[in-house]
Amino acid sequence: NGPLIVTMSVVQSSDPLGVIAGIQSDIERTDGVASVPMAVPNENADTAMIQVIPTTAPDDPRTEELVKRIQAMAPDWRAKYGVDATVTGGDIPRENTTRVYQLWKAIVAKALPLQLPPELRGLLR
Repeated sequence: NGPLIVTMSVVQSSDPLGVIAGIQSDIERTDGVASVPMAVPNENADTAMIQVIPTTAPDDPRTEELVKRIQAMAPDWRAKYGVDATVTGGDIPRENTTRVYQLWKAIVAKALPLQLPPELRGLLR
C-alpha cells in the first residue's frame, strides 16, 4: 500500500522528539493504519516527517477516509504541541507511489544519524 506522509514544522518546540513521538502514537491508534515505520526529524530538528502505511490501497476510498481522519487530528496537535501538520500521499496516483517512496527513503537517509540499528538501516536501501 502506498505511504502517506505527515509533515510538520517542529522548530518552535523545545522537545521535537516528544512532539514526533506523541503524534506518531496518535496516528498508530487510528483506524485504517497498518503501521508507522518512520517518524523522524530532519537533520536540523526543525521539520518532522512521519510515514504512515494504510491498511488499504491508494485508490481505495477508505484510504482517503484515513487521510481525512488524520487531517482531523491536526487541530488537536496544534493545541497540544503547537505544530501545524499536513498529510500527503492519499491522492497520489498509484503509478507514482514507488517514486514517492524512493524520494522518502532519500530524505530519511539524509536526515537520520549514521549510527542506526541494523534493522532500520535495511529499510533505507
